[in-house]
This record gives sequence, structure tokens and C-alpha cells, in this order.
Amino acid sequence: MKTKIFFFIIASILIAQTAICQDLLSGNITPTPKDLVLKVSQFGQFIKRFNYEEDFLGNKITPSFSKKICRNDYINFLFNKEDRRLDTASNKGSKEYYLLKDEFIKKVVEKNFKIDRISNSLYSVAICEVS
Repeated sequence: MKTKIFFFIIASILIAQTAICQDLLSGNITPTPKDLVLKVSQFGQFIKRFNYEEDFLGNKITPSFSKKICRNDYINFLFNKEDRRLDTASNKGSKEYYLLKDEFIKKVVEKNFKIDRISNSLYSVAICEVS
């Protein structure tokens, strides 16, 4: 059960994640919806950030960085801030989801969970449209 929750949260982060995405603006695709924005998630970069190995600039985590931003806060940055389920200030948010996210982060940090980049059970799925 814990493994399922862990992978559910990881999948939620990857699907909705915008903090580590690159924005590619394209105006020459037809038909182009109102300013089509393509989000390209850097999966390897996400794993390095989740594992607290790399900062926002791609540099290794240093003790001075760790003093400024602890792993709890850093993993929290990986969640999509535009996800309405996390908006607890309004009635749109889900307190259960918010608490589940916080519990997930706490357990990851306490147990020092890491994602193994070369695991056979780890993969990503790209959903795209080719025209």
C-alpha cells in the first residue's frame, strides 16, 4: 500500500509538475490553440532534484545550499503550485490531498528515500501529438 501511494504521488508530481519544465512557445503549428505552450519535463533532472542531488541550476547540492533550502522545502517546490487541489486558502483545494502531500514529503525525507535512475521498474511516458 505504501509503495502504491509513493508511486501515485510521484506520478502526480510528474504529470502536473511545472517547476522543472521548459516552456517551448510555438506559433507555427496548425491549428494553434491560443498561444500553444508545450511543457517538456526533464525526467532525469526531476529525479536528481527529488533525490536532493542537484539544485535549480544543475549544480550539486552543497552544504551552503542545504542551509538555505532543506530537502523538505526542495521537494515541495517540485509540486505544481497551480494544482487546485493544493489551494487550501479557498474552497477549491483539498485538505486531504494537501496533508497527503505533506505526509509524503515527511516520509521521503525521514527515510531518505531516493529514486533509482537505473531501475527496471521506472519509466516515463510522453504524450504528444504529431501533425
